[in-house]
Amino acid sequence: MGMFDFFKKDNAEAEAAVTAEETKSTEMTRSRYTLMVEDAFTLKKKNGLVVVGHLHGEIKVGDAAYICHHTKPMTCVKVLGIEIEKGKPAQSASNQPVALLLDCVSTREEAPKFAVISGMEPQVDEGDNTKLQNPMLLGLSMEYMRFVKEEQYLHTLIYAATHAKYITPVKVDEQSAVSFVGIGNPSVPGVTFLPLFTDWVALNIDESVFESNKKDTMLMEFPDAVSVAKNGYEGIVINPYGPVPVMMPGELINAITSLEGYKDEFGE
Repeated sequence: MGMFDFFKKDNAEAEAAVTAEETKSTEMTRSRYTLMVEDAFTLKKKNGLVVVGHLHGEIKVGDAAYICHHTKPMTCVKVLGIEIEKGKPAQSASNQPVALLLDCVSTREEAPKFAVISGMEPQVDEGDNTKLQNPMLLGLSMEYMRFVKEEQYLHTLIYAATHAKYITPVKVDEQSAVSFVGIGNPSVPGVTFLPLFTDWVALNIDESVFESNKKDTMLMEFPDAVSVAKNGYEGIVINPYGPVPVMMPGELINAITSLEGYKDEFGE
């Protein structure tokens, strides 16, 4: 693994340091962070699992950690320890490579590569899209530029994207007719994409997508977004204003929707 070695130590000093870190906080708190698992390993003399990746957001010992992966039921565990550098445990970390010690999990299969660890609980409230959160898709998208050439990563990202629910801005006229907005591509004049957002934090990065102070939105699933995008759009863009936009041009959408697995689940 090689990224951090502190949690691998078997000496008494290392064991005592980890114990001190985990006992400083007994109550779980929930923070807005994501970490895509790049590696994981177990400890010889300590319960729990260490996951390694790049942290986006802030985390501290005692925080809740939701383990999100499409092959496993979602699990909520606790962060027992943090390492920010080799041999340097910490009480907190922010936007940097880290190793996290998680309780209640003991095998790599429980937090496989490309799983997402997050303090955000996945939420969908059909009657209130202000509560929508997609930590798995958000966490995967944060690493898009680093892992876009890895086939397993792309498969995981596409699965998360096709199974997510999104917020999309809409326009409602005086007759209550609803129409969808488009996001232009600065490098290609006249080309527009249908914007989808994983949550309101991503949507509010740039409020210019709304033409008025009234923020009209709609909760949308991926197959519905595909149907809309086929009518005058060049494709779909997830979180166009960041943190990391993910472009899905029409060619990619056609390739995804042509897969037998997609058609079996969502139809033609």
